[in-house]
This record gives sequence, C-alpha cells and structure tokens, in this order.
Amino acid sequence: FHWEIEYPEVFDRENPGFDGIVGNPPFAGHVSLTEGNAVSYSDYLREIFPDSGGKCDLVAFFFRRAFGQMRKEGCLGLIATNSIGQGDTRESGLRWICTQGGTIYGARKRYKWPGQAAVVVSVVHVAKGTPSHPYDLDGRDVPLITAYLFHAGGHENPAVLRANASKSFQGSVVRGMGFTFDDTDARGVATPLSEMERLIARDPRNADRVFPYIGGEEVNDSPIHQHHRYVINFGEMSEEEARRWPDLFEVVKAKVLPERISSTAKSSSGRITEKFWQFGHTAKSLYDVIQHLEKVILVSRVGQRLAFTLLPTGRVFAESTVVFALNAFPGLCALQSRAHEVWARFFASSMKDDLRYTPTDCFETFPFSAGFETNAALEAAGREYYEFRAALMQDLWLGLTEIYNLFHAPDDEALARLEALYRKRAATPDWRTAESVPADRSPLTLYATPAAALAAVRRLRELHAAMDAAVLTAYGWTDLLPKCTCEFLLDYEDDDSESAAEESGGRKKKKPWRYRWPDEIRDEVLARLLKENAARAEEERLAGAAAGGGGGPIPPKSKRPKKPKPGDDGPNLNLGT
Repeated sequence: FHWEIEYPEVFDRENPGFDGIVGNPPFAGHVSLTEGNAVSYSDYLREIFPDSGGKCDLVAFFFRRAFGQMRKEGCLGLIATNSIGQGDTRESGLRWICTQGGTIYGARKRYKWPGQAAVVVSVVHVAKGTPSHPYDLDGRDVPLITAYLFHAGGHENPAVLRANASKSFQGSVVRGMGFTFDDTDARGVATPLSEMERLIARDPRNADRVFPYIGGEEVNDSPIHQHHRYVINFGEMSEEEARRWPDLFEVVKAKVLPERISSTAKSSSGRITEKFWQFGHTAKSLYDVIQHLEKVILVSRVGQRLAFTLLPTGRVFAESTVVFALNAFPGLCALQSRAHEVWARFFASSMKDDLRYTPTDCFETFPFSAGFETNAALEAAGREYYEFRAALMQDLWLGLTEIYNLFHAPDDEALARLEALYRKRAATPDWRTAESVPADRSPLTLYATPAAALAAVRRLRELHAAMDAAVLTAYGWTDLLPKCTCEFLLDYEDDDSESAAEESGGRKKKKPWRYRWPDEIRDEVLARLLKENAARAEEERLAGAAAGGGGGPIPPKSKRPKKPKPGDDGPNLNLGT
C-alpha cells in the first residue's frame, strides 16, 4: 500500500500527512508475529523501523507507522493491549515516538472492552508536536504522560546506578555436576556423600575445598534452607595449586573433564576445557565481596514468588541464585518490600509464568532510599518480619514457596490448603521422616490447628504491610500510606496465539491470586521510582563531571542496532489500512 500515491491530496501539500488517524490495530505478540509470517518478516520490520527490537508486539509498529504518516500538529488515537507501555514494545513504540517529537496527550491504561469479550485494553492519543497541557491520564489532569503511560519518570529505560555497583551477583556457574557430592542425583554423575566423608577422613585437608552447595531449590523449598549437596571448589587456582588436593582433583578430572569435552555447547571449548578443575564461571567478585560478611541476602533467580532470605557465608551459591551484599535486615526489608517487588516484576524478564530476577535489570537500576542500610525503622521492620516468617516456616514445615502460596491466597482458599495439609499429615504416621524433618525440630507446636496457622499467615501479611510502610516512609512518600492497602487480585497475561487454543473469545488467561497493591497504587509507586532513578542518575552524572569526568551513571540499556534513516520513519509497509 503506497500512502503517497493513494492520498496525493494529503501528502502533496505544505506540512504533508494526515491530520488525524484513528484505529484498532490487530494484536500479535512476539511469538505469533514470528511464527505467523514469513521467516524474514520480523527482521524486515526491525530494519525499516529504527531502534526497534527484542520481543516487540506488532502493535508498536502500527503506532510507528501511524506517527510517520501524520503531519506536524496532527494526532492519532489507537487501541492497544497494555503491553504498549511495557518492555520491548514500549521501547520500540512509544519511547521512540516520545523522543522523536511526539507527545502523549491522553491515555486510558486499562479500559474494559465493551461487549462479551473479557478484554482490557489501553487507549493512547499522540500528537506530533507539543500541545499545551494538562494532559488526560485516566481521567485526571497531569503535566506529563510518559512512554510508560505514567505521569512522571521519563521515557527511557532506568539508568544503572553506580551506588548499587558490586552489591548483587549471580552465583557460580559450575558447568559439571561432577564437582558435586549428592545422594539425590538421578543421573549418577555426582559422587555419593559417603565417598566425600571417606575422602575427608583419609585426608582432613580435603574439607578445605568442599563446601555446602546452595541453589534455588534450597532457597525456596527447604523450611530451613538446608543444603543436601556439597561441591568441590578450587576457585581460580592453577592446576599445580589444585593438585595439592589429589583426591579431589582426580574426582573432578574423572567426572567433569569428559562431560566438558563431550558437551555440544560452543563455550565448552577453550578455557573451561583446558581448566576443567575450575567452574565455568567462578563468580570471583561475589566471593571477594562477601568474604568478610557473616550473612548475605539470597533469592532464587527464577520463581513465581519473589522471596528473599538470609544465609551464612562460607557456601558456594549456584547460578540459580542471586546474592546481595547488603546490611542484613535493612537490606531484606528494602528488597522484600512491595516497592522493590513492583519494580522487579515490571523490569524483569520471565520464564513461562515465573519471574526471572536479573541483577542488571532489577537491582542495579533500583533507587533505594537514601541511607537505607543504616535506617533503624527498616532494620526493625525487616528483623521482625524475617524472624516471624522463619518461625512460621519451621513450625508448619513449609518452604518459602508454600508459605507465599498461602500468603497470596484468599483466606478461604488458604484455610482449605492448610486443612488438607493437616489431614494428610495426620493420616501419615511417619510424615516427619517423609518430609525430612530433623530430629531436633518439632513442627506444629506453635500452630497446632489450621485455624491457628491461618492466623499466623494473616500476621505475616500485617508485618509485610508494616515493612512496606517503613520503606515508603524512608522515601518520604507518607502521602501514599493511607492508599497502600493490599487486595487479593488476579493478574492477567495478554492473549496470544499460543493460548488461543485454551481460551476462546479473546479471553485473557488468569494467573494465580496475588495479595498486592491495586494497579493504580502500583503505577504511582513505579512512576515515583522512575523519577527517583532519573534524579539519582543525574546526581551521579554531575558528581562524575565535578570529579573530572568519571563516576557518572551507566547509561540505560537501549536496543539501537542501526542508525535512524533520514525521513519520517522508513519506507512504506503494508500494515493494513
């Protein structure tokens, strides 16, 4: 479709282009966009629309096309899914438009579609130019509407803050279960624990290089985060140094080297084969930073429930964990708070229905409140929350995942789960053995009935609210305290072709309940955090300039593979009328 030929009266005039464009573009997510078209179609879109990429929905390209066909002072109004203000779709669509002379002057972030289809859409109005404000965001006057469809915070990705450098780390990438001692390894690659004990008895020095091994499973599933695996760790030793422990070196040589040689992964060649006694990624900076700490904060890198905990150092932390070198209780309070959770859920990537917590996206950009690690209120709230939760986990003998499943379930559902758990255990005389309860533990002492356990879950929710209040107060956002009341709400994911067979009539697939802030409060906190991030980044930039050019903020990540071409927005493309 050639717009200029079809509409010469529109484009053959001073200030060419349409005065207004209104539409309801078809929705196609990244996967269906790729699978439902020619192999090169996605690449073609990214080629002709500069600064687009990633897992971008089709609707972003409709916004780009419409904006490119508008005259100066023209406007558009398009219907989209809520992905238009999120992730790669926001970055490729509204971010580009807002940084290329466009202004969002009206938006409804969540508009229930009239009719039978249970669909919630976003309606966005954009002008080419800068109309006078106030603008209309969800029926209220605001001075700005950002590409996130927030009233503050800017259009760009949040900047990585130098204040957060060297405080969060992904764990070690072992690259070979032959390093481990584990009686539960179904593949038979790990060495039995009895052999570990024999090697240490034969040469006690072997204990110096064998460490408890902690992964996401231990963090989320064990009520006391008990490890059941150990791992041989030579750090970054040379071969000569590692051979000072010949028993352990031979175990690694026999079990790790063959696996690395036979691996089909490209990275199996080179260093990790030549230095097979070392982990694939030793995470040296992690262990250098935490060597003088007694405890660290830990979270499973992938999981539906974002649950942080404390563990002693002197362990090897697996790549399935993220480790934080922060003052224990204030740090836990800040990270476990809903302020951080909404930030992490908004900027993290996902794996199926699980959140994937990455330090660069979730932690290094997060603007913590000033002096949070020495804040007495955060210390007290974090300590009380952690200690109560730990006691609850041990008495119910449930891990973090199960505790937070109860935490986020409405009371009737939570009580039903607890009653089923208590009935199952009552009918199983040896349930303590089956659930690996140590002899020195006595579960179901504090909370002997399901009703008592439910009351404890309610108390945990109250302590979480107190923690949130302490964090918001630390930012000076006390005006939000009366509004930050949690509700049991369902989250929704946008319908795509992959779920079309499961859902009919355009319905959205329901995710589990979450006890959380309403969307309006979540968006308000996100907008303030984005504004705070921008302010901190500017402070770091100015401080770096004053110090001679170094020490400024690290620029935000942005997918800009190609330099923009001259003209409005690339050649014409048939994206519909």
